[in-house]
Amino acid sequence: MAAYIKAIVTFIDILGFKEIVETRTPDEIKRIIGFLIQVCDEATIPDEPPKVFEMRYINFSDSIVRTSRISDEDDRYEVNLKVILELNAIMHIQRSLIQEGVIVRGGITVGEIFVEDKMIFGPALNRAYHLESKVAVYPRVLIDGAVHQRLHDNVVLGDMKYIWRDDDGQFFVDYLVGNIGQLWEFGMDPDLVRESLVVHRELIMRNRKKHKEDSRNLAKYNWLATYHNQVLARFEEAGGELLCRWCGASREELRVDLSDIGPKSE
Repeated sequence: MAAYIKAIVTFIDILGFKEIVETRTPDEIKRIIGFLIQVCDEATIPDEPPKVFEMRYINFSDSIVRTSRISDEDDRYEVNLKVILELNAIMHIQRSLIQEGVIVRGGITVGEIFVEDKMIFGPALNRAYHLESKVAVYPRVLIDGAVHQRLHDNVVLGDMKYIWRDDDGQFFVDYLVGNIGQLWEFGMDPDLVRESLVVHRELIMRNRKKHKEDSRNLAKYNWLATYHNQVLARFEEAGGELLCRWCGASREELRVDLSDIGPKSE
C-alpha cells in the first residue's frame, strides 16, 4: 500500500534552459544535464549506510528533486544534521554549475512525499516547487520557514552562517559565503578563492551585457550582482580588506560595477 514518508525535499531548476535548448547542440545540452546529475552524485554521502540517510534524487528535463528521508526515530540532532548536509550539498551544486556558466533556482522544505523508482509526488514536492517557481524569482535556493526554524531552534547545530536573509525577508542558501568560508577554513589555496570569485563576477557581467534589453533576465543577474557585492562587503566588514589581500586581488577586480542601475542596487 502506497504511503507518504517524511523527508527533506529540495527542488532545483536550471535557469535559462529554454535558451540553452535553442542555442546549443544536443551534445552540449546532454553534457549540462549530465553534469548536473554528476554533481548530485558527488553531493551524496557515500561513507554512510543507505539506511541512515536514504538520500535519493530524480532528474527530469532541466530539474532535479532531492529527498532525504527522516523518521520519528531520528532525534533533533540527526534531523538537523541531515538538513545541514543538504545545505552543503546545495552549495556544492551551485558552485560546480557556476563554473560551467549555469545558474539555478530552487526551494528546500520538510514534509510528506512519496518516492518509488521513477515516481515522485506529495505535499512537500508541491511546496518545494512553489518556492522555486513562484517565490524565489532570482537565482537563489530558498529555505522554507519550517526548515529555518528547525535550525534556529537547535542549540547544538545552530550555526546559521551559510544562510542569509534577503531584503524581501526570504532565507536562502548563502552559497558564495559558504564556498569562500569552507576554502578559508580548510586552508585551501587562495588562488581557488580568487578564481571562484572572478568566475562568478565574469558570469554576472557577461549576462548583464547579454540581457541588457531583456528586463526579466536582467533582473536575475542584477540580483546576482548585488548578492556578489554584498558578500564582498560582508567580508570587508568582518576583516577589512583581508579577503582581497589573502587571495591576491584588488577590490575592483572582484566587485561588479552596478553604477548603471544606481546606488539602490548595492
